[in-house]
Amino acid sequence: MPFWAKSGKHGLSLLAHTLDTAAVAYEILSRESRTFRERVLQALGFPDEVGLSLIAALCGLHDLGKATPVFQAKWKEERKRLEAQGFPFPPARFLENGPHHGALSQVLLEDLLPKYGASEEAANELALALAAHHGFPPASSEVQRARRPHLQGQGLWEKAREELLKTVFQTLKIEGLPSRSIRPEGAALLMGITSVADWVASNEAFFPQGRAVEDHQAFFTHSQELARKALDKLSWGHRLALPAVPEFEEVFPFAPNALQKAVAKLVKGLYGPGFLLIEAPMGSGKTEAALYAHLVLSARGEARGLYMALPTQATGNAMFRRLRRFLESLSLETPLELQLQHGTAVLNSEYLELRAVGEEETEGVRASEWFSPRKRAMLAPYGVGTVDQALLSVLRVRHHFVRLFGLANRTVVIDEVHAYDAYTSGLIEVLVRWLRLLGASVIVMSATLSRKQRRSLLEAAGVREKQAFTEASYPRVTLVASDTVESYGFSWNNEKKLELFEAPVELEPLAAFLKGLVAEGGCVAAVVNTVDRAQGLYQALGPGELLQERGFVIGKRLPDGLEVYLFHARFPSEEREARERAVLSRFGKDGDRPERALLLATQVVEQSLDLDFDALVADLAPVDLLFQRAGRLHRHPRSRPAPHLRPRLFVSGLSQAPPDLSLLAPNELYYHYLLLATWWYLRGRKMLVLPGDLEPLVSAVYDDELPKDLPGELSERFRAARKGMLKNLEEKRSQALRISLQRPEVLFDPLADFLSGFSLEDEEESPYLNLPLTRLGEPAVLAVPVFELEDGLFFDSLGEKPVPLRRRLSAEEALQVFRRSVRLSRKGLVHKLSEKSPPWEKSPLVARARLLRLIPPGEARFGRLRVQLSPELGIVYEKEEIS
Repeated sequence: MPFWAKSGKHGLSLLAHTLDTAAVAYEILSRESRTFRERVLQALGFPDEVGLSLIAALCGLHDLGKATPVFQAKWKEERKRLEAQGFPFPPARFLENGPHHGALSQVLLEDLLPKYGASEEAANELALALAAHHGFPPASSEVQRARRPHLQGQGLWEKAREELLKTVFQTLKIEGLPSRSIRPEGAALLMGITSVADWVASNEAFFPQGRAVEDHQAFFTHSQELARKALDKLSWGHRLALPAVPEFEEVFPFAPNALQKAVAKLVKGLYGPGFLLIEAPMGSGKTEAALYAHLVLSARGEARGLYMALPTQATGNAMFRRLRRFLESLSLETPLELQLQHGTAVLNSEYLELRAVGEEETEGVRASEWFSPRKRAMLAPYGVGTVDQALLSVLRVRHHFVRLFGLANRTVVIDEVHAYDAYTSGLIEVLVRWLRLLGASVIVMSATLSRKQRRSLLEAAGVREKQAFTEASYPRVTLVASDTVESYGFSWNNEKKLELFEAPVELEPLAAFLKGLVAEGGCVAAVVNTVDRAQGLYQALGPGELLQERGFVIGKRLPDGLEVYLFHARFPSEEREARERAVLSRFGKDGDRPERALLLATQVVEQSLDLDFDALVADLAPVDLLFQRAGRLHRHPRSRPAPHLRPRLFVSGLSQAPPDLSLLAPNELYYHYLLLATWWYLRGRKMLVLPGDLEPLVSAVYDDELPKDLPGELSERFRAARKGMLKNLEEKRSQALRISLQRPEVLFDPLADFLSGFSLEDEEESPYLNLPLTRLGEPAVLAVPVFELEDGLFFDSLGEKPVPLRRRLSAEEALQVFRRSVRLSRKGLVHKLSEKSPPWEKSPLVARARLLRLIPPGEARFGRLRVQLSPELGIVYEKEEIS
């Protein structure tokens, strides 16, 4: 074939790249399980005997649009060669800003594939899927431009393209295409396989340029050898080599508890993918149960890997550590890829340690560089990260279908599923629907799930609205497999009684109250609802000697020896990571606990972190979140000071009169109805019993109608708050459905074109709105606090660490900038900072970061708002009062 595909010193022909890509696609699918390959073929409607070859051939043809004047004119020397062979080119004005070769591939395949037996509908769907390899199916306007004959090339161009197609099909022994239309999940998988195969085949380290196709059959055989070597280098297809389904005690150094026995019983009877909903108290071993379930599926060849989705980066970091140790305990004989997936993964020391191992080790756990970019991380067989990374697979972001392909045929664990609002919960339900279609097993875990949330998740997993089944009492495990639903309850003998008390709301009295709790020793946490409140409480405790680790302030020691630690999200990334390490090392399961210590924290410690405190003080929050906070209380057996022999939970705002919600939850941080209902049901109680009180109280607050016997003056307040909440919940749910691929067939919907521009890259935020696509909330900006000195800008107030200001930074410089970044969401500040151009726009890691210029000792003014960077407090906001 006369066309080129890759430019450069040696270049590569289009036929060569086509056969390379086909070879990689074939090898990728060959390494998947038989059941998954069958699922892919069924979704595409391809016959078993030639299905893999047919998929490989189609993947190879993804760049057919390069066999056009628009593309071939891009390399002047090659254009001259083609013109000498008689290939005509239109005038330059038609070639400038011509349609992208992806759009050209789509229209050319729509015309050519029917000649090989595909129906018009099947040809259109296949062409759209193959044309999406640059991240999105081409927009309708681009496709219309690509239909112009003079841009496609006629005459010799048409004959050469038909010859290319014929050669590829002959090489892979394809005689024709089925006429059936393909299912949307088949299109999504084809999109993903094509993109991945193209990435591997385009890597010159694997597929060198300059290889000429003299004998197409011999060339393809060599391409297959290169593909095998490339995928071996990437450990592609390596999975846990378990000779048989292990018993629980063979995996963990302890006998299974009631929950773990229930999960083991259900999953051992599961053949094929399933949906497992685990509802059990905090600290009941849900994570170990999920890991064991994955091992059972893996031993049967039903799961090629595992992704664990957590609510926050901090919980993701903690789970990454646990999963790494778990995998290493299995004595792996082959390398196994494990990736950490969230926005600040490059700052995690354990992840960087695995990155350093890279591809050198031939066995054990590693994190190869090839899988590290965000687009590829979900392709690694094992991963831990935020739920956001998984949710991006069902949003219209670039290469979302690569993430879907990465999650297909895996075990996907979604932890703390109750922790999300209606918008994110709606996206999770969409994700569950897609994962079911793609052959993944899904394990959802929660201690405090409401009845409505449970029913919505089960419907997403395939349970019909009126399908009858007997729901076991809490705690329980529910399994959905094929058309069956089984709900299994179990007794939980490890009952915990929490004594319940009121705590002050105002900061000064609360600080004195906390000091009293640790007067005779102990480790106590105060979990408050806002960063401002955490900072104020830290200051109210008084000055002390600074505590430092690795050059960062992590807390203070008061004159009486009391250690005080502050942990929230408004610290520069490297300082937040240092504080997270400090918190886990002191208050974790095996922590080196101080004799007397206070942790002041926000919701960052609420979910999944394995922390243990002698007593806990919490701001009034929705009842399920209060239970989650209480899950850090007497979490592990240990010797405790005399005042803390019994677990005690103190709640700020749990008075006999309704609390001042403007202090505890400003700007509707939580729905005021949920706070009022929680207050109503908890006021006057002296004790909470776990797990007995969990489901009744969560149900009362979330699912029931207005509380009974409300006094007249409160009844209207409750009713108005509930009405506003329900309206807002419905709006959020509708919004989630609009932005997501809520129905598989939406994948083919040209009306979704406008979504393709909503986010141009597969990142956690929209570049236009500064909003996370996966969560609703206030707009935010990634800010880098810098000190403005006479000699320039510096990361420190002493002028010892200059700020690099080139638009394109080295990898080391970009990481240095990123370590100093902090995400800010104060509305006026976000607007002001976003008005300025990003200084590092050519550096992907920090391309959207803005400078927060500080005058020593570390403050900036934006109208009446003063912003400070404090080594003790993080970013502090102070609003000047009008005199």
